[in-house]
Amino acid sequence: MQKSKLDKFIQKYNLGGNVNQVKWVSKDNKLSTSFVTPDKSLMGSVNVDNFTFEDVELGVYTTDQLMKLLNVLDDDVKLKVTKFGDRSVSLKAENGSVSFDYTLSDYQLFQIHLHLNGYLILELQLRLIQSLSIPLLKVRQLCLKQKLSQLLMPPGVTVVIILK
Repeated sequence: MQKSKLDKFIQKYNLGGNVNQVKWVSKDNKLSTSFVTPDKSLMGSVNVDNFTFEDVELGVYTTDQLMKLLNVLDDDVKLKVTKFGDRSVSLKAENGSVSFDYTLSDYQLFQIHLHLNGYLILELQLRLIQSLSIPLLKVRQLCLKQKLSQLLMPPGVTVVIILK
């Protein structure tokens, strides 16, 4: 595989070190990712066609570190994913006698961080009583219009409702 193709892919989403945490998706000889800048001023996606690699999802937590490691290698690079069960845990890159293992992240952990930086995410199941059902239906209708709604609570408390 050409390292230059991988470098260009990374540079397009990394934006000079501004975006580090992404999920790479390799499927049907195509590598893609979606990203959001930390200040949420820009979001986008990057795709590379003719990327010969296994069908896999990889959590890259420190793109800057991965780029530095890739810079050590020449242009003809072999990539291999190490899995534990169904999870990808490391990415091995090698070129001749030089190789490195980059530890992957569980991308489900930092996707929440990208979208809801600063909020504690709790999943609750509640049994509703009749007196609460009407106000909650109104809240749900409001949330359906906005997909993500913040409800103000007592000072210092913010509740975020996410509809899937």
